[in-house]
Amino acid sequence: CEMCIRDRVKAAKADRPRRFGAVYWVEDTGGLVLLRRRPEKGLLGGMLEVPGGAWLASPPPGTPPPVNATWRLLPDPVEHTFTHFHLTLAVYRAETPVEALPEGGDWRPVARADLAASALPSVMRKVVAKVLGPESLKARR
Repeated sequence: CEMCIRDRVKAAKADRPRRFGAVYWVEDTGGLVLLRRRPEKGLLGGMLEVPGGAWLASPPPGTPPPVNATWRLLPDPVEHTFTHFHLTLAVYRAETPVEALPEGGDWRPVARADLAASALPSVMRKVVAKVLGPESLKARR
């Protein structure tokens, strides 16, 4: 019947809002990468992340990096879609000693070789793949 067919047609999905942010990849010459644990409450609560700033409705004017270093913006941002918004992350990279951890936050120096086994959410795994290449997340046997 015509009514049955009309009821089966799905309504068009509304466009997801877009948010923007920046992350800062800090690695030392020994292969330690600086990560931090996100607050327990909120999106991706308690998971590890590449440090960055808030995710805003417009591109951020410049979130301060976690350490003083010479930063290089990588070409092409990381794109990720959550159920309720689309995220575009600018990725900055610096090589500097990971001696003193920044103040504020739950900081974790993680060996590059241990990143594949780390509890990183999908969006942060995309950041790792952006910086180190997709092979970097393959489990080592």
